[in-house]
Amino acid sequence: MPGELEKGIWTHDDFERMGWHDSSIYACGAIPEDFELMFDLDYIVEWVPPGADEKYYSFWVAPATLVFQNVADVQVTLESMQGEITLLGLQRGDPHPTPAGRLNDYRWTLDGNEGSITFRATGFRQYFRAAPVLTTAQRLSQSARGGLSFNRTELAPSQLRPS
Repeated sequence: MPGELEKGIWTHDDFERMGWHDSSIYACGAIPEDFELMFDLDYIVEWVPPGADEKYYSFWVAPATLVFQNVADVQVTLESMQGEITLLGLQRGDPHPTPAGRLNDYRWTLDGNEGSITFRATGFRQYFRAAPVLTTAQRLSQSARGGLSFNRTELAPSQLRPS
């Protein structure tokens, strides 16, 4: 079914299948004692090409909470802040084994039109907070997305399908 999510939580193991181009970040937060860095964003689940009578793409968009684990060395460079950051993409590179050797620590870069955020982390979890909505915009209104949130509740399978 178009716009349907196959699961409510995606992780760094799904990184190669995911893409954050044109996703909007509305808020960033940290839990220092847990070494977590969180982002409230609208994730574009699917780009829908224009139909025969249409000129523009439409999009299946869902609000999500992106949480990175074991975060260190955060660097933020933003040139302007108009209320959100529009991502060009998310890159992962420079892997190093953690001191215990059980995980890899990567350099992550969130590149945006307004600047970038880079840090080291072992991975992420992305929690979808609602089923995708078909829209002509690449983001949802604050009321459609339920406002700002860092909620990490896992959706039931029935909640992953657009209505």
